[in-house]
Amino acid sequence: MAKFVISKETKGTSAKLIKPTPSKYNGLVLMMLTSVTVSYVEAKDASGEWGIFIGKQIPKLNFNFVEVVDEKGAKPGVYSYTRTPVAYNPNSSDKDWWFTQTIQMVKHLIDVYTNEQWNDAYTELLSLELKDEEMTGDEILAAFDKFFKGIATVFNGDEKLKLPCIYKDANGKAKTIWGKLLLYVKVKAINNGNFGFTSYPGEGVIELYVPGVKPSLTINIAKGESILPIANANAAAGIPMAGANGNGKATSELNVGGEDIPSWIK
Repeated sequence: MAKFVISKETKGTSAKLIKPTPSKYNGLVLMMLTSVTVSYVEAKDASGEWGIFIGKQIPKLNFNFVEVVDEKGAKPGVYSYTRTPVAYNPNSSDKDWWFTQTIQMVKHLIDVYTNEQWNDAYTELLSLELKDEEMTGDEILAAFDKFFKGIATVFNGDEKLKLPCIYKDANGKAKTIWGKLLLYVKVKAINNGNFGFTSYPGEGVIELYVPGVKPSLTINIAKGESILPIANANAAAGIPMAGANGNGKATSELNVGGEDIPSWIK
């Protein structure tokens, strides 16, 4: 006889995701990093190069953010920036993009939270050790697991290493930041149809919030950055993307689908 139980832990609905509003905060989002964790998922059905991970526990690095809401009773949205290992091959450079993306993004996040105050202890923690010879699936996963845990330690802090939690202030409160979560860049979806960071940090994806100070972070329409779902449909239909005129240059004001694109987006 099958038995199904509904308990406190039963998942009812999906978590509310952060959704930027064009008319608010210049299209940016006020949010806080609440934790940096390493979780594990099992590769039950993998093909190709991922076949070496079948049946194994794959480490997953998670940067978990929560939205800062200013409306009483409003439910904050959440966003997680994640990284998982790649099937490393010492005889190929086809995964160089992964290492470049990860290194640049992690360094950007560290620089923002530490005000570019580098601690020498970070270097050892942020080292990914891969052999110059073929590695087994277990060896690859062990190397990434250590790397991800090192990143988590840099952000969460470690008493033995005398490292503070860099995303919290002296009172233990998570620092408020500006976040740039996009839907598309040049009509290419960023996060499988959800809002998210770009693959590379570029000019930045987060910035510390300073009361009364306008953030330097902007949504750059001239480079194809968009938080409007209609951008994809427009491009597919041959219509210029929101924020660009017939010459592809950014405009200061444009109305698309009933939503105003304010002049602060440039």
